[in-house]
Order: sequence, then C-alpha cells, then structure tokens
Amino acid sequence: MSTTQLPTPTAPLPESDADAQARIARIEQRMLDAEAVRTAADTATRETKTVAYPSYEAALAAGREVGASRADDNALMALFCEGPLQTLVGAVSPELVWDGAQRQGLTTRELGRLANTDMMAVSDLQWVDDTPTAPLPAAAVEAMRSLDLKLTALRFRDAAARCSAASAAGYIEKCLVAQDEMRMCLCQLRDAGRLDLVGGA
Repeated sequence: MSTTQLPTPTAPLPESDADAQARIARIEQRMLDAEAVRTAADTATRETKTVAYPSYEAALAAGREVGASRADDNALMALFCEGPLQTLVGAVSPELVWDGAQRQGLTTRELGRLANTDMMAVSDLQWVDDTPTAPLPAAAVEAMRSLDLKLTALRFRDAAARCSAASAAGYIEKCLVAQDEMRMCLCQLRDAGRLDLVGGA
C-alpha cells in the first residue's frame, strides 16, 4: 500500500535585523498614536466638562482640593496661574490673568501655549473687560502706554535681581529663565525707544 509523503515542516525564515527593527518601530508608533488619542480625549473631556466658578479664589480652592490631575479646566487654569505662569511670564497678577482668560474663552492648554510664545499677550489679559466703553482720549492712551513701559522696566530689574541671586546660588536654570525675561523686556523697551528706563542709550 502506497503512502502519501507529507511535506516536512520547516522553521520560519529568520527575520533580518532591519525587518525586526522596522516591525518594532511600527508597534511603538501604534502605541504612541494610541496614547496621543487617549491624551487628546482626556483633554477634550476636561475642557468640555468644566465648571463655571464665581471667582478665581473659588476655582483655585477647587483645584487644590482635587489636585491638577482631577481638576476641571477652569480649576486647572487657576492652579496654572498660581504656579507655573509666574515662572513663564513673570510679574503678572494670577487672578487678573485667569479672569481675562475666562472672558476670552481660553482653555488652560491655550493659555499655556500663549505663555510660551507671547508673554505680552498674557500680560494684556489682565486688562480684558467685556463691558463696552467709549474710546479713550489720546492723552489717556499715552499715559497707559507710558505706565506699561515703566512696568516693563520694573520687570527687567526684578528679573536682573533674580538672575544675580540664582547665579550666586548656583541655580543655572533659574538664571537662564530670568535672562530670557530680561531679553524680552529689553526688546520691548528698545522697540518703544525707551531703553533709558533701564539705563540704556
């Protein structure tokens, strides 16, 4: 009786190093994509399920009670204004910035992006008012501009003092942050032709 010869099983072809690395890279990319989707979903949920607080103090208290990871977006923004914003932007009022950002309808993510790219825009949030008013007289506009430049000069001096203290203590990162703020202030004063406010020509 004849028998059918079955094919001899063979081991899978060895995978080249390049193929293995490419496969691992694809897996890692899929994991990163999935994490990005989850992060975006969490952020979107936080931003859409936010609470309307009657004041900055109420939002800050709520954020401190539950922590940043569990706070809604308005409470998270209060925590951001109270802490990291001071390092990124400098001498601004956390309460006024929070209030202005609320009036403008900004999210914490948008405020954080603004703090990293346009410090003056963050500072301007302190003066946001949703009550329509008549145009200010030219003299008042000039007075406000002059005051703003004096505040910028004050920020420069404050940053210079912080830079010197950080340098003396060996805190290089804090010194670099202060130097960045000093450069920003100098640029604003230079553009306005008022370097004399900080002893420049």
